[in-house]
Amino acid sequence: MKKISGSFICTKIVTPILAFGFTSLLLILPLLGMKEPQMPHPILLLPVGLIIVLYAYFKLYVWSTYDDVYDEGSFLVFKKKRKIRNVYIDDILTITHSIKGHYPEKISIVVRNNDSSHDTLSFLTPFRLSRITTNPILVDLRNRANNKH
Repeated sequence: MKKISGSFICTKIVTPILAFGFTSLLLILPLLGMKEPQMPHPILLLPVGLIIVLYAYFKLYVWSTYDDVYDEGSFLVFKKKRKIRNVYIDDILTITHSIKGHYPEKISIVVRNNDSSHDTLSFLTPFRLSRITTNPILVDLRNRANNKH
């Protein structure tokens, strides 16, 4: 069993805590420095806006993905919280990924269900130093999905 997804703890727990913690400090420290209660300074709107943008980013891009993905050869095992889903390579229709602007890279796999509907399963890839080349996990999955019987 080979893990092909990135670190769950780093991307879904540590990074949001650091991002929201630092932004909250930008909001709280000026309030603590006020000697008397007064109307908050307009500059405090910036951290509030940043918290909203960070929440939307993490909700749409990070927290919506599967926690762990394992390659079992003929199928992939997707895990999110306590739910496990097996996806056979033969059921994969398309594989896409985020090319630029996002780190870590996100791979989305569209799979066929038993009732002719489609589901999109996404996961974040492990850390790579060089992002100039195509992700080897993506290349391997595309080759195997295109060479099915």
